Amino acid sequence: MKITEARYHENGKVHMIALNQMTVRRYENHYKGKLYCPTPACSARVTFCAGRTPYYKTWNLDNHSNNCLHKFERIPKQFGTHSGEVFIVNLSRKRRSDALNEAYRLSLMTDEEIDEARARRKASRKNKQQETTSDKKIIKPSIQTSLFDGEEEEKLKVRGKNIMKRDVDRITQNDIGEIRLVTGFVEKIDLLDNVATFMVMKNGATIKVLFEEAFVADPENKAYLNNFHVPKRYIEKNGRAIFNGIGEIRTREDQLILTLYHGNDFYFDGHNMLRLGFA
Repeated sequence: MKITEARYHENGKVHMIALNQMTVRRYENHYKGKLYCPTPACSARVTFCAGRTPYYKTWNLDNHSNNCLHKFERIPKQFGTHSGEVFIVNLSRKRRSDALNEAYRLSLMTDEEIDEARARRKASRKNKQQETTSDKKIIKPSIQTSLFDGEEEEKLKVRGKNIMKRDVDRITQNDIGEIRLVTGFVEKIDLLDNVATFMVMKNGATIKVLFEEAFVADPENKAYLNNFHVPKRYIEKNGRAIFNGIGEIRTREDQLILTLYHGNDFYFDGHNMLRLGFA
């Protein structure tokens, strides 16, 4: 059964918080770890999951009481232990390109269309019960994902982690320091030496996009240097553009930063920057 509201205790009083009352900021700043299953006396905590269709889910490894409507049985799942080997794997260009194209398609869809697409994907899979861990161990290497300082996936024959997508207004503290595919709208570009800076916005939230020394020093990015007037003219002509970009999320003086490393890792309205003159 879906959990549609959460129980919160404050000063001896119980408050029920519906999904439409919760936001990412409220959850991260105040409620994280303090929300419980709506069934009275059930000690299972719940977590808020943001997205186009937000939902509550049971906190990892917490169990509902026996008489709770949300109780479920767990199936043991094997878990791995690292062999001591650590592989730093670069995300392949094809995977990054495919992810950017998918993010742009999602940007053009309505919430209803996205929900329908998810339902179709879900219907094509076998139903799986919730899983937990057992004591059986599988020895495997540790895989760390990178954008520029690791080995290629094809060379190691190891697949890096999936690229997690985040709308600007859905970025949380857990995304800081991680590689993410960020989506929003660019309304202004400021030229800066041979690169540029620009703000990407959505629903009042902003992130500043930067091209730092690593971008400038990479020979593969040479064609992009001194050519940021192309997207600047495009934005001035069209008013704004959908931005999709893969980079590392940081913070600086309370400002979210997205640092980009590759010229092929960001699109405007589904196009590579250098192709905007032909769009």
